[in-house]
Amino acid sequence: MKLRSLHVSTMAILTMFGTAACTKTVPPPAAPPHEMPKLTGSIPPEVEGQSRVVLDVTNGPARVDEVLAQAASATSQGVVAYGELTRNVCLKTPCAVNLDYGQHNFRFVSTTDDQHYSEGVVDAGRNDSIFRHTMGEHSSGGAVHAIGSTSAVLGVVGVLTGATLLGTGVLVHSAATSDNPDSGSGLTTVGAVTTGISAAVLALGIGLMVASPATNQEGSSTQYPAGDDEKPADAPHPTGAMHDL
Repeated sequence: MKLRSLHVSTMAILTMFGTAACTKTVPPPAAPPHEMPKLTGSIPPEVEGQSRVVLDVTNGPARVDEVLAQAASATSQGVVAYGELTRNVCLKTPCAVNLDYGQHNFRFVSTTDDQHYSEGVVDAGRNDSIFRHTMGEHSSGGAVHAIGSTSAVLGVVGVLTGATLLGTGVLVHSAATSDNPDSGSGLTTVGAVTTGISAAVLALGIGLMVASPATNQEGSSTQYPAGDDEKPADAPHPTGAMHDL
């Protein structure tokens, strides 16, 4: 049981390391310009204690969810489980919403391409504002990367199994008596062949993953007062400027 747990933990560590090593991090896109999006829906009325914010995604449309809480836990075998609590804010951008004063962590997910998504923090103050976001890309690397990943995992399993058989064969052979001098030689041979073939499969898998890496790109955002499309994000503006849009 301890040996099996060691194998599982080693596999998990090597798989996570291989995935991270074969992931290409791309710089975030340029921050969106200050432009007023064309709203198709109505603008909500003013509410005491809330700020009206127009949400827009330059490479949308996108669904917008607020991430309210996140949690992660890990087992002794190295398996990590994630959980989060979210609420939908906007089914399709652009849209205008009322938000309680304070910061809100939003996730923007493309409605047409599930590889485009990212998060941004909206600061809801006393004045109406416009929040524009350009989603990042998180691609899996396609079929080639998937085949490489599977090959790498199978290679790791084979190497661990072959090494175990090889080590067992060596121990058995070292304890062999004169009556049975070849004891353990079969395990040694099988272990050596298994290890060699598995190492080749592992190398092939890593090569495929490197040739077609996964892509990880964060998004970029800009927020500015409503009615100040051509002004800096921190320029002053009157409360209720949403009426002028």
